[in-house]
Amino acid sequence: MRLRAGDVGAVGLGMARLCALPDSWIRGWSLLGMLFVSLIFSGMAIADVGVPGRADRAATLGAVESMMQDAVRSGQVRGASLLLLHHGDVIFKEAVGNLNVDQRVRIASSSKPLAAVAIMTLVDDGVLSLDDPVSKLLPEFANSKVASVTLEQLLSHTAGMPESYPGGRPKSGTLADFSRRIASRGSFDEPGRFKYSGVGIDIACRMAEAASGVPFESLIEKRLWEPLGMTHTSFTLAADPSTVTPESLSKGEGRYVSCGGGMSSTLDDMAAFYQMILQGGTYQGKRILSSTSLHEMLEKHAVNPRREDEPNTTGEYGLAFYRDRVGPDGAPLTISHGGSFGTMPWADLDRDLVGVFFSEARLRRVLPLIANIQNTVREAVPASGAVQGRGQVREPDTGDWSRPATRREALDSREGAEPRRDPRAVFMRMSEGRPSVSRAEFRDFVANLPIGERLQERPGGVDRLFRRLDENQDGQLTLEEYEQIQDLGHRGRMR
Repeated sequence: MRLRAGDVGAVGLGMARLCALPDSWIRGWSLLGMLFVSLIFSGMAIADVGVPGRADRAATLGAVESMMQDAVRSGQVRGASLLLLHHGDVIFKEAVGNLNVDQRVRIASSSKPLAAVAIMTLVDDGVLSLDDPVSKLLPEFANSKVASVTLEQLLSHTAGMPESYPGGRPKSGTLADFSRRIASRGSFDEPGRFKYSGVGIDIACRMAEAASGVPFESLIEKRLWEPLGMTHTSFTLAADPSTVTPESLSKGEGRYVSCGGGMSSTLDDMAAFYQMILQGGTYQGKRILSSTSLHEMLEKHAVNPRREDEPNTTGEYGLAFYRDRVGPDGAPLTISHGGSFGTMPWADLDRDLVGVFFSEARLRRVLPLIANIQNTVREAVPASGAVQGRGQVREPDTGDWSRPATRREALDSREGAEPRRDPRAVFMRMSEGRPSVSRAEFRDFVANLPIGERLQERPGGVDRLFRRLDENQDGQLTLEEYEQIQDLGHRGRMR
């Protein structure tokens, strides 16, 4: 049986209960839990190819369950859910704590690969090129420092775009309005260095919108969500559609949507997406993305130096995918993209394994748990040996792995320039939406910054925010306060 979004539940629950997987995953620490469970599931999948038997698989799942339950008991997490597919079949689907297996959650930056694949379908059609400069389609950037940056650089976070949103994410207007605002108010770096930027992904989506004449929200729905059966995926961080004028719609300009961080989705929907990736760009007999474009996305385009020391990742970045594990010849073995709210979908290309983990925790808090889960699962699910070359993806019709020509074989010199390391990346992740962060936690975070004392004393800065938070009865940061935090970061108060 091949995975179909929406029919994964019954089979997944059966296998999960057979293997006695837990019932309460941690909300605040979910990302760790996700990787945790994924490792277990790859181990189970191996039983299907004749490696460990059912007893070994059950023991592996039991170990993962223990890790998850320990995390719940310790208060590290409050809820989590996990779905595992091996060879397209559901081998585990379970939720614990405050989440359930069919729950829609905000996936934050796990949205980026979905947006990028939708854009790449236009590259397949010849409507866009990865070498197109932003100013070719968006004239508002013609006189800016980033006029010559390309679509490829936008998708690989090397375009010099801002990390945060000036004025916060729009609640009204169009993606085109947002692009013009960034062009006039954005703070740009020299292109070439890796600088993680949700803004850059939004601008790439605006390029797709301008090239196609179709609002991006409609484009991704028709080209990705509908053919994959992702009926429970949508933009929840977006402008009010009633603020878009008929004139804008007549020009193919849709409402602002946070392409790189504003989607909500389910386990089943995300599993369908990553299964399509494993199958070389096809799903249930339908071609979604060409193998050439998919290979290009999974090639190494940049390195995020802030992630090089994290567990279970190389820090290498393709086009909207992290290359967490690579072979000695440079072939990607694991691809993923986590989200700041504790989501971590991934695919082990060398194991034909998909894992989707959801939680309600900050991602960095749960990364060690996720790594433990992944490692445990991989011990039980050995690699199949199918990945033989750089950037290879299995072709579903033949079962073979081939390597089409790529636009480049190695990183150019721009990778060598490392951006400065500072706490702003953590700060921006905290402010990418609305995770559960208390006033006290935020105070501690700021106090631990190298310039924390000066920040708290600066008039009009976080000291004013702290005074407002003191009046907050539940002590939790609101979405509006998070946007104010983003503004502080953008205006340089975190420098």
